[in-house]
Amino acid sequence: MRAKLKVVSVVGTAGVASLLAGFLTGPGKQATILTFLSVGQGDCAVFRSQGTTVLIDAGPANEYSDAGARLIAPKLRKMGITRIDLAILSHPDSDHIGGLPALSKRFRIGKVAISGAFRDKPEIKKLISDCRLSASQVMWTSGTQIAKLGSYKLMVYTPPNYAESDNDGSVVFRITDGIASCLFTGDLSSVAEDSMIGKNLSWNSQILKLSHHGSRFSTDDSWLNAVKPEYAVVSVGRNNTYGHPSTDVLRRLNLHQVAILRTDFQGDLKFIRTQKGFSLEDENQR
Repeated sequence: MRAKLKVVSVVGTAGVASLLAGFLTGPGKQATILTFLSVGQGDCAVFRSQGTTVLIDAGPANEYSDAGARLIAPKLRKMGITRIDLAILSHPDSDHIGGLPALSKRFRIGKVAISGAFRDKPEIKKLISDCRLSASQVMWTSGTQIAKLGSYKLMVYTPPNYAESDNDGSVVFRITDGIASCLFTGDLSSVAEDSMIGKNLSWNSQILKLSHHGSRFSTDDSWLNAVKPEYAVVSVGRNNTYGHPSTDVLRRLNLHQVAILRTDFQGDLKFIRTQKGFSLEDENQR
């Protein structure tokens, strides 16, 4: 028997009510796994549950290297993934969306979710063309969409304002089943993060993927108090020229007693759903 990922509630523009709906899933006995892929200076994570694969950002690509072809595709194949049911793209920066065209040539993609605020961005128009995505495959998000995948609630929150920068328009994605939980915030600044506090939405999460690769302009004390993470994942390139992650952010994480995990030092970070929620694989060996 096959189950469906269904929308259970939508807050926001009525036209996006079909977001996340209609993905066929495989056997329900498969383990739920969340993996943060080491892709250099960029973001890419994979959430797999009940045979459904959700990709959160797609890694970097430029004229010299394409993480989609060189790193992500081989890793997905090694995981046994043949289809990406949903790709959630936080914002138009090339280090978050650059690898998707290469992936689209190697895997079938069901849907791609992008903030409606970026609909007219040249980078997004080019991406849709390069990936040969049909209009029905692209879901333009706004407001808050909530869907169910088995016991998991998947929430996509789209910030209402992005005038200052594309970073602060980053789509926020939260996964939870009531025990295991993870929060993705793209490249939001502290100003944008703090604006979400008190919106009658829960941000408390076991795992926090740090905004903007650990930039000093993100992840302040008030945000950490709201999220209360056990783990902070820094998706970052080794010896990057930006100074990520910031020593200020690392200091704040230490003061809040958050375990810091870095893809530049530790490579791929694989979490498996256990009775305690998401548990880092081979944690005692790290």
